[in-house]
Amino acid sequence: MGLRETGLNVTLYYLDRRTDFAVSEEDRALLLAQAQAAGVEVVAVPRPRFQTFLKDTIWLHRDMRRRSIATAVIQSHKDARFAALGLAVPVALILHDPQPHSGDTPVAHAAPRRAMARVAELTSACLIVHSERLFEQIRPLLRRVPIGVVPHGADMAPSPAPIPPERRLLVFGRLFAYKGVDTALDAFRLLPAEMADVKLIVAGRGPLGELAVGQRNVEVRNEYIPESEVDGLLGHVRLVLLPYKDATQSGVGLQAVGRGVPCIVSSAGGLPDLLPDALPRLVVPPDDPASLAEAIVAYVDHDDALRREIYDYVATNFDWPVVGQRLLSEVARLVPR
Repeated sequence: MGLRETGLNVTLYYLDRRTDFAVSEEDRALLLAQAQAAGVEVVAVPRPRFQTFLKDTIWLHRDMRRRSIATAVIQSHKDARFAALGLAVPVALILHDPQPHSGDTPVAHAAPRRAMARVAELTSACLIVHSERLFEQIRPLLRRVPIGVVPHGADMAPSPAPIPPERRLLVFGRLFAYKGVDTALDAFRLLPAEMADVKLIVAGRGPLGELAVGQRNVEVRNEYIPESEVDGLLGHVRLVLLPYKDATQSGVGLQAVGRGVPCIVSSAGGLPDLLPDALPRLVVPPDDPASLAEAIVAYVDHDDALRREIYDYVATNFDWPVVGQRLLSEVARLVPR
């Protein structure tokens, strides 16, 4: 949709897989409806099956030629049908995670999937990462491919969310090892006695949600949070905690700062990019509950000016139309064809 606002004709090829969005038909339909309303053509790609691999690949290439697709922008993947696209059209491959997150479970048939991902990477015209801080995570072989930087985008609210009366903190998203849920809980226990009224919400799906069960002043929502509830959730918290152990960028963090809600982030990956340089105290070392607790104490009672500063910074750098223009510029620079 951000690319569409640059004036380009845009087609979204999406995998017709019901397991996406945690089987939330509502969120899936909402995303497709928003894309179509913005003037994006949407085309369903069948789920990958060995029996129909050749047929699906031929169909995909023919359909792209029929639509006069000039360049393909693809998220990093392990789908064999997309791996050969770089031989037909210039491909800008977005490496959302140049390296796997710590604690990620190896999938079945990992070796063939990794091989397919390597083919896709090496046949791309350029690679896109979300922050200059991620260059060191790119494998040495891939550094021969032209590399550009395009930030992850944010859906901007009309204005910064008002500061809620109750002092609540939020950990939100995939509750896996790399998210630092344990660090957040340890920091919460270190808060001084005069902050006994502060509450922590742990919301999302994943095994580390169990760590928060039964903790004093901690509310646990170990479930998928639909898009219709995200605004309400973020509107009820003072701070969002992103104490990741390792990271690239954070969609959850961008949802928060796109509403002016301050985030306390670890110095992992591109997370510090979420905040203006003038706010270094909101950036803490990974695996450091004491530093996280100090930042919570310093910022839990922030004012409207802080929310406006964060909101304006994000609107300038991460709003989807801004990101769409940046992506267009980087592809034009890196892919002369």
